[in-house]
Amino acid sequence: GKWLVFGIALVEAFGAGCMALLMLWRNLEGLMPKVPSLQIELWTLIAIVPALFAQGFNEIAIIGILGAASKALTAFLPMVVYFTLSPTSEPQVVHRDWVRPQTLPMA
Repeated sequence: GKWLVFGIALVEAFGAGCMALLMLWRNLEGLMPKVPSLQIELWTLIAIVPALFAQGFNEIAIIGILGAASKALTAFLPMVVYFTLSPTSEPQVVHRDWVRPQTLPMA
């Protein structure tokens, strides 16, 4: 019984890893359309292999730190670009006449 459960869990983890790699490759191909698919696949596998030989989670903690830094940059950089490339410092309200107030549902 326990070997069956172990086998099912192993197959499920393998399938999840394969799907994660496929999604990663598809996203990288979208970001770098001129790079051949084989080259993207080889470089990502080379980058992932050191994590497979880690003895504990403390050895791969840098991955979490890099992920947090990338999320912070993802939130921070658009604001910097918006404020530095904005032609005026005042926000401008754009008035549109597409929607008539009579057609909006009343609450």
